[in-house]
Amino acid sequence: MSLKKKIAPLDCAQEEAYNKSAAIDMKLISSKEFLSIKEACLLIGVSRMSLNRYMNIGLIEPVRIGSRVIIKRESIDNLLNM
Repeated sequence: MSLKKKIAPLDCAQEEAYNKSAAIDMKLISSKEFLSIKEACLLIGVSRMSLNRYMNIGLIEPVRIGSRVIIKRESIDNLLNM
């Protein structure tokens, strides 16, 4: 018996309910010019570790403002259009 749980893909209604319960407004995130790390992860659908890896190898260029890191939406669009 496998210890890993099988995760069924979410249907539209389940995904919408999750987004509402987690206070995620994907339309708002999609329309922003600059994204936080968390918003970028949600938009691309990757973990924070994967996003950090993309930044380290140069696929996504982060912008640093003091100690805060933001990501240009244009950088995300370029990654998705590769």
